[in-house]
This record gives sequence, C-alpha cells and structure tokens, in this order.
Amino acid sequence: MSISFIHTADVHIGMKFTRGILDSSTSKNKRMEIMDTFLNIVERCKLKNIDFLLIAGDLFEDELCTIADLKMINDSFKEINKTKVIMISGNHDYLNEKSLYNLIDWNENVYIMSNEKLDKLTFEEYNTEIWGLSWYEKEKSKENFENIKINKDKNNILLLHADLLDKNSKYMPIDKKIVENLGFDYLALGHIHKHQCIGGNICYPGTPEPLDFGELGEHGIIEGVVDKNSLDLNFIPIAKRNYHNLYLNIDSQMTYNDILNQIIDMEDKDNFKKDFFRIILEGFIDKDMKYKIKELEYKLKDDFYFLKIIDNTKEDYDLESMLRENKDNIIGKFIKEMKEKDLGDEIINQALTIGMEELLKEKGM
Repeated sequence: MSISFIHTADVHIGMKFTRGILDSSTSKNKRMEIMDTFLNIVERCKLKNIDFLLIAGDLFEDELCTIADLKMINDSFKEINKTKVIMISGNHDYLNEKSLYNLIDWNENVYIMSNEKLDKLTFEEYNTEIWGLSWYEKEKSKENFENIKINKDKNNILLLHADLLDKNSKYMPIDKKIVENLGFDYLALGHIHKHQCIGGNICYPGTPEPLDFGELGEHGIIEGVVDKNSLDLNFIPIAKRNYHNLYLNIDSQMTYNDILNQIIDMEDKDNFKKDFFRIILEGFIDKDMKYKIKELEYKLKDDFYFLKIIDNTKEDYDLESMLRENKDNIIGKFIKEMKEKDLGDEIINQALTIGMEELLKEKGM
C-alpha cells in the first residue's frame, strides 16, 4: 500500500529578526509570512489529500512563539483531519515541563513523538510505521540507532532532527552509513536549512521560508509517495520571498550613474520588488567616488523590496601623484618597486592595494 506525505522542518515560527538587518515593519511582515507559508503547507495537504504531514523539528522558536500562534496552527490542523500530522521537537522547540507543546489541546490527528528515546507510531490502516525522536535539550550528542529492527512488510519512515553533514556537530550527529543500513524507506530530516537529498531517500527539506542571507536559493517542502517497491520525491518551492547575493565588479572609470544603472539592469531584476537582495560591489573605485556608495541604498529604495549594499571595493590609487608626494619615504619606495612589475596582473594589483592600505594606515592617512 502506498502512502503520500509532505515533509517540512525548521519553520521557526515566532522568530523576531532582532539583529538590526531588517527594520521593524519588514521584520513584522517577515514573521507573518513565515506563519502564512506554514499555513499554506497545511492547506496543500488538504488540496492534495496527503496522508501524512511530517514535521522534523524546530516548528517554532521556544522563547518567541506564543500560545496564540500554536492555537492558530492547531486550528489549521483541524481542517486536515484526514491527514496524520507527525511532529518531533528540535533544538529550538525542545520539550521540557514549560514547553508550549504541552499547553495546547492538540487535535486528534496530531501526534507529537515525545519520548526521549527513539519510538514508533503504527498506522495499520496505512500499513505504515513512523519512527521518531524528540529533543529535550538545546544540544544533543550522537544517538545509537544500530539496534533498530523494522518490519520490512510495512512502509517505514524515520523522522529525526539531526546533523548528517558534520560528525563533530553538537546537534545530534548521525552516520550516513548506519542510517542507510537500517532499511527505512524514507528518512525525513530537519536541522539543516538548505534543501538537499543524500543517498536518494535521506532528505532535508530546508526552511520553507528562508530566514536570512545564509539561506540562498529556492525554499519549499518535499512531497513524496512511498511504498515497499518505490519512492517518488519532489521538491516543491513554496517560499513567499527568497534571498539573493548579486556581485557587481566596479572599475575606477565608472561614474555614480554607471554603477546605479548597472545595478538596475542586473540579473533577477524581475524579483527586485519581491525578494531580499544583497549586492556586493567588488573591484576598484575612484577614491572620491567611494563615499557616494553609501547613498545607493537610499537612491534605489523604491526599486527593491529589500536592498543591502556591501562595499568591498578598493580605492584605485593615483600612483603618479602619490609617488610625487611620497618620493622620499617608504610609500614612494614601495610604489617605485611595484611600478616595475606588471600592474595589469590581478595578483600584482591586489598586492599593490594591500600594501598601500597598510602603509597608509601606518602613516595615519
């Protein structure tokens, strides 16, 4: 018998975005969009007649989420009473005596796997067993899964909030070979915020709504069908907004308007009004132009939903003028020596820039 599922994790409902990158209005909107995106996932379960909604930890931020938030989520679960909602806690929503999980009268189709040791739920009508393990602390050492015995006549899914990528992780490192050999049809993981599947049937869905510029690319959920003979998986983009890093190379001949126009005409411009953008300026710029870079964010504010300009440009030094001004000191000697080299070579140019910056610092310029 085949079963259908949607796999999500790391929703982080309640996150406040207090690091100062977002203004209060954008931050508030971001929190609302995270909730809306999760409710859209629940609605998709209803529209697609999904058998199981698998939530692999970090549904919410323990210290920031409210009971009202969870009541809203639970109300949405009542609308999908034909879908079994299986949840484990992670390191951001770990279980304890004060956990919000314990303050909600969850709908009858919701199952929170609250044992401190690996446990299983059996659904005979689906010929399926779902195994899972919740967190009771913010950090978790390696677990031993080698002695698990599964019923191979059933569909078997393992639900974990764990780190498969770093064997030295403080967040329950797991060994790929060990979990592969357990014989599960699907391993539904949480904790890593980037979508990736490892070995075909071991997957992180990533955050459904990305949280910052460390989470680039498309974000969504994993939708799948499993039976004892096959596994069909699809990544479904669902995020309202994505994050982008764009790079623009500057040269010293470019005017302020040249830089402005190149930004406006950059790739992904169709998403400027919808997504979060960080534009990293690199290369060399006229020293008198460098201070104007700070104005670009304000100048472009109406062209973007969110824009952050990162200025990684270097000053393009007027070597002849600097040589005349410093002919009798170490700066002049350094410039003379560098001029004898190929200044068209990128490595030589970098060496010149780094050397000049250090020498000018020492001189207090």
